[in-house]
Amino acid sequence: YLGGYVPGEPWSFGADTILRRIIVTEAISRYQVLKWDQVSSLANQIELLPTSSLVDLSEILSRTENVNPTVKSRLANALRNRLNLQGSEMGIADQNFPSPWWILGSKDYTSARLLIWTLREPSYEKDRPRLVKGLLKRQIRGRWDTTLGNAYAVLAL
Repeated sequence: YLGGYVPGEPWSFGADTILRRIIVTEAISRYQVLKWDQVSSLANQIELLPTSSLVDLSEILSRTENVNPTVKSRLANALRNRLNLQGSEMGIADQNFPSPWWILGSKDYTSARLLIWTLREPSYEKDRPRLVKGLLKRQIRGRWDTTLGNAYAVLAL
């Protein structure tokens, strides 16, 4: 599946194949170190991916050997460009990149995942308090929008 040799389901959305491959690769990368040639096809159109996939791809590249530095730089720029600073809070500006709800994505889930990822990323140390405030402000009546959003937000905080 990861190599692209197994076709997707005929009923699934055609455009989400790359999103699903990123999700599966991120899960595998938690348990084994991947090589750059195994994940290089995921980084072809970084700028077109939703923010949740950018966070997953950042996780993948942090666990991959011999990563192309140009791709890492493009990914860092794309992720930084998705952040919206408003006063003392920072959120995700994802208006043109909708959350893939059909694979359990949401803006709250993405915000929480981003905050968890920044815990291991020193370049976001100054932004972390703003991301926390932005995540807390996304609550409606004391909860986030989905079960995954709730779970990851609790883990992030």
